[in-house]
Amino acid sequence: MNCNIDFSQTGGNGTTNCCIEGDAGLDNIVNFCESDPGFILESQLNGTPSFGGVWYDNSWTTLPSNNFDPSLLVNGTFSYIVQGTPVPGATVTCPDDTSYLTINSNPNPVIVFPAVNDLCSDNPSINLTATPIGGTYSGNGLSGSTFTPSTSIIGNNIITYDFTDANGCNDVASQTIIVNELPIVNLGNDLTIPCRASTLINPTVTNGSTPYSYLWNDGSTSSTLNVEEGTITLIVTDDNGCLGNDQIIINQDITPIAIISGGGPICDDGETTSEVYFNFNGLLPWNLTYTMNGVSSTINNINTSNYTISTSTPGQYNITVADDINGCEADIIGSNIEIILNPVPNPIINPDFYELYPGEDVTLTAGSYAYYWWYTDNDALISESEFLFVDSTLTTYIVVENNDGCIGTSETAIVQFIPRVELFIPNTFTPNGDEHNELFVIKGRFITSFNMTITDRWGEMVYTTDKIDKYWDGKNLGVMAQQGVYSYVVDIIGDDGRPFSTSGTVNVIY
Repeated sequence: MNCNIDFSQTGGNGTTNCCIEGDAGLDNIVNFCESDPGFILESQLNGTPSFGGVWYDNSWTTLPSNNFDPSLLVNGTFSYIVQGTPVPGATVTCPDDTSYLTINSNPNPVIVFPAVNDLCSDNPSINLTATPIGGTYSGNGLSGSTFTPSTSIIGNNIITYDFTDANGCNDVASQTIIVNELPIVNLGNDLTIPCRASTLINPTVTNGSTPYSYLWNDGSTSSTLNVEEGTITLIVTDDNGCLGNDQIIINQDITPIAIISGGGPICDDGETTSEVYFNFNGLLPWNLTYTMNGVSSTINNINTSNYTISTSTPGQYNITVADDINGCEADIIGSNIEIILNPVPNPIINPDFYELYPGEDVTLTAGSYAYYWWYTDNDALISESEFLFVDSTLTTYIVVENNDGCIGTSETAIVQFIPRVELFIPNTFTPNGDEHNELFVIKGRFITSFNMTITDRWGEMVYTTDKIDKYWDGKNLGVMAQQGVYSYVVDIIGDDGRPFSTSGTVNVIY
């Protein structure tokens, strides 16, 4: 309260004039953002302003209301005047109180998001560049201002950006980033297929958005691929441009090798065989078709890599087909394996029978060969020479081997030792009764048969005998023969079986 007291002394009475001053508060400067809520102007003055004053703008135009709307972005210094009030009975005019409120209304910042294309979940991280810079991002897949699709969610990702400028004005805005799932491609497991074969790869594709497009490692774009072997890669692109891929390794069985070998010469003895060898390095069991002199034979389900045929049939042998358990045909090495039939030697001992007299010998031979083995009849080896020298009784045979390695055996040969016939014929005997040299005695050894005839000088037979031990006593028909010379003829066969004849004369003396 402000009072002005005037004294006028008239009979002891005086006059007093007092005012109740208005309180407009204290000046203030305030900043607001356009998004701030409206307010009562008096609330922004310092002090304790009284309500009921009048507000004026910069041009001293009365404001229609003491409510201020920051969104109108009206700036300036506003005056607030509160009038003084005289006390009752006072006749004075009371002064006003004025304060000033400066208002700075700032526009809110405007957030701008650059466009972000739809992403695939395997795309690399991107840096978000909303303006004004310096705000704070929040949402799935975020680390600071970096957005990583693989850590976000599939579909719509709401990205919020919160920015406050230097005036404290704030804006919050959102942007939707779409992350699309990848197509999942499955080519199946790695495969091993038969050699010389192919297989159809029919991929399974899930997720992503149809339609799909295909790109194989060989550049083809079909949905399936027929391949033989190798590392096969498929890239699938879905309708969103997202990529999926898979890889498969197709192995072919190694092309086996079938080798034919062996053969060679054999001996035509009905017993010797030659081996034809078939070697196969593929999967077991395997099947073999071969020809022998053009005639085909097949052996199935062979469970060993090395198969052998023993045969005595001459001719040419070839593999026609060799394939493994998966039907994979082998490459064939070797052809025209030949079995040659060589003759067996037929040694003949010459001579094959021989008789030896005492002091004689013989040399046996059976022809010209590579090797010789002479045996006795009880199979004792006696020589390995081409010639066999024999000087006694022997039964022998020879085994020979020719240059082809064939062996032949001869028939037995016999060398027989025989004694030579011995014969003693006297030239005189005296049948005179003195009991000395009374008989014509012929002695002999090694004689099988004997025949003797004695004739006189006229050729008349006087004696004959077929026994060597039956001696002539000089008589002819019981009568003593005349003294003289008589002729004899002796025919014998010795123990050697050979005939022998001799003749001579004998004197008969009395």
